[in-house]
Amino acid sequence: MTYLINIEIDHAQKMIETCYYYNKETAQLTIDNVAKVEAMIRNDSAYIKSHNPDAAQVNKKSGIDIKYSVSTA
Repeated sequence: MTYLINIEIDHAQKMIETCYYYNKETAQLTIDNVAKVEAMIRNDSAYIKSHNPDAAQVNKKSGIDIKYSVSTA
């Protein structure tokens, strides 16, 4: 089982194209890489509203809803 996990990890690490910039390995800004990251973000519940320009944080203070415009879209 460990062998299969290692194969999957190795494959996952090769999914994003990288290059060396100032002697550090970084992700290349390619259409494929951006599409993969966008797909990961849209499927992560922590970022599920990141594509919605109307999304905002709402805090309750003294019984009043305060809406902050914090969308990253």
